[in-house]
Amino acid sequence: MSDRRSRWLAGLGLLAVTATWLALLFCQVRWPEPFLNDSVLHFGLIRSLASAAERGQSILDPWVPGYTLGYPVFHYYQSLPHFTVLAFDTITPFSLVRSFKIVEWLAVATLPIPVFLAMRVFGFGRLAALLAAALALGARTDSLHGLDFESYTWQGLGQYAQAFGGWFFPLALALSWRAVRGERGLFGATLALCVTFLSHFALGYMACMAAGIAALTGPTREIPRRLGRVAIIGAITGLVILPIAVPIFRDFAWYNVSTLVPSWKYNSFGHEVVLRWLVTGKIFDFARWPVLTVLVGAGLVVAAARVRRSERDRVLLIWFVFFLLLFFGRPTWGKLLHLLPLGSGFHYSRAVYVVQQVGTMLAGAGLAAAAIAIARRGRVGVAAAVALVVIAIAPIAWDRVTYLRWNSDLVQEAATGLEKDGADLDRALADVAADRFGRVYAGQGRPGSGWGGNFMVGWTPVYAWLPLRELDAFGYLYHMWSLNADCHDTFDEGNVAHYRAFGIRHVMTPSDLNVPPFAKRVATHGRFAVWEVDVPGLVDLVDVPYALDVSKRNVTRVHRKWLKSTLPAKGVHPAIRLTEARLPADPEALAADGIDFRPPDFTPAGSPGEILERERLGEDFRVRVRADRPCHVVLKMTYHPGWHATLDGVETETVHVMPSYVAVAVPAGEHEVTFRYRGGRDRGPLSVVAACALLGLFGVERRRRRGLPREPLRD
Repeated sequence: MSDRRSRWLAGLGLLAVTATWLALLFCQVRWPEPFLNDSVLHFGLIRSLASAAERGQSILDPWVPGYTLGYPVFHYYQSLPHFTVLAFDTITPFSLVRSFKIVEWLAVATLPIPVFLAMRVFGFGRLAALLAAALALGARTDSLHGLDFESYTWQGLGQYAQAFGGWFFPLALALSWRAVRGERGLFGATLALCVTFLSHFALGYMACMAAGIAALTGPTREIPRRLGRVAIIGAITGLVILPIAVPIFRDFAWYNVSTLVPSWKYNSFGHEVVLRWLVTGKIFDFARWPVLTVLVGAGLVVAAARVRRSERDRVLLIWFVFFLLLFFGRPTWGKLLHLLPLGSGFHYSRAVYVVQQVGTMLAGAGLAAAAIAIARRGRVGVAAAVALVVIAIAPIAWDRVTYLRWNSDLVQEAATGLEKDGADLDRALADVAADRFGRVYAGQGRPGSGWGGNFMVGWTPVYAWLPLRELDAFGYLYHMWSLNADCHDTFDEGNVAHYRAFGIRHVMTPSDLNVPPFAKRVATHGRFAVWEVDVPGLVDLVDVPYALDVSKRNVTRVHRKWLKSTLPAKGVHPAIRLTEARLPADPEALAADGIDFRPPDFTPAGSPGEILERERLGEDFRVRVRADRPCHVVLKMTYHPGWHATLDGVETETVHVMPSYVAVAVPAGEHEVTFRYRGGRDRGPLSVVAACALLGLFGVERRRRRGLPREPLRD
């Protein structure tokens, strides 16, 4: 076959695969709402970025109030996927929600394209590249956050950031391998690694690990030079991610390592479970015939046979084995994993993604090798090779097409449900949105469990709509990074003191649900009832009689014991001094790390005073109070050192109080207090450093190509 003809056939094949996934996933663009799963968080984050300037916030690090009692999510989280949606929204006529779904749709459905390109960079033929691209989204797992449609679809996990970062991941693998070998492209490899890292930290971290491993797979005499290239790539990548890394490491004391996250995400499953899953097909073929598992096995055999003479096969084989070993996680390796950079905090279950990515590449290469060998036997051989490819891929394709059709049916059903109840829901949401100084509660529980999980519109719990409309919500945990996250499950719907503690002033329920007597019905819209609770809301006058010294790992236990005591009803919020914050010693603070510790009781001497006036402009809060005695003004947003406060126009110290709120001490008398979150102040200069690092590398490479005088890179 001529080179031109094979190029055309490969292009048509890639187009057919991509067009199939685009068509089957288009339902999520046609009916962009309602949201389910992690999409609720991602679109809420996009809306927070879009409105940041209007709310007086830094677009690089805005306060995100709608989830988990408020949190500066982008202080600790990748933002490139979300900024991409804003950019797309700016240059297109689509609404923000549809822009989000279009970018997500393209990121998932066109994944075969970067896989094809990566295979070509590795030096594989067009058939191997095409088959790897066709198999790229063929895996099926039991919600392991891997490289499968279940991770990305509406009725799956909705992991938009992983889908976005995953688009660049195979390119990062291939380009870094090529650059480490010294062929060319230090800038391209570094750029691909940086984009992957800024899109999804876990994928970027594993791509950097893969680049380091690639340096060790060549001839022994080449290893020092290759390590030098890895050092250059790593140094520039490190500079580029400084705007993200510096705030994370500096302020990690206020990042929650949640006890509610399933332990398998941190630890993974151990070698016995992982190897059993690999052999029985549960890593690549959960709940179906293990066809892809067999293809991966065949690809491993082919790569092993070529391992001495083919470096590309050798590096893919080593990557597969290494990340499979990493997927074993803590049950197998224990504290040995702490020897890895960031090893103590990594989610080792994420390694399954690389196992599936590299495994499907090997499967495509192995299937292509078998087909080419058979096709050499004349026309009968060609027919047999075509039959082999069809028989191998057809069961996988049928399973994936069936799954995506089911997803499409569910999306359409959900859209129909929203059309039916959407007007009443909008009216109920408008009622609660009028109050900017109180949170809204619409139940808790995963979808399908508890009254909150069963209180749905179009298969989506009503509580999901609250943060999407930029309302301050209390309920389901779409993220668990706030220090307040783990005490949500202690909330007692029948205890009015808990409504005061969390600033809940409105409740949305099914119209026929029995509610506590202290809640007053204020509106009914169809099957949605709106209730009001007479509590102070987001700003309150409280007493802070003593401080507690407690480590971050024990702060949740102290939060829960405080909630179960009489202190919330009395408006008593002890101060918290996190061990990890390294504050100056306070000899009067109580040690609270003991397992039997309970916050001492305290009874205030009457009411502390009254809130005379309050105003909220975006996330800037201003209150005028009359304090009848020394007390504290508390803002019931998660404490973070980015919060700044003024007392009568003069900046004053903020206090971290129970559960994890920000407060200001006020003396007796009338005072004006303001709170404002100021984030991202160091990200501007660090972003300049990042841009200069990338541009500098680009300039050096360009000079090398032109042969101009230069300070040589030792490669």
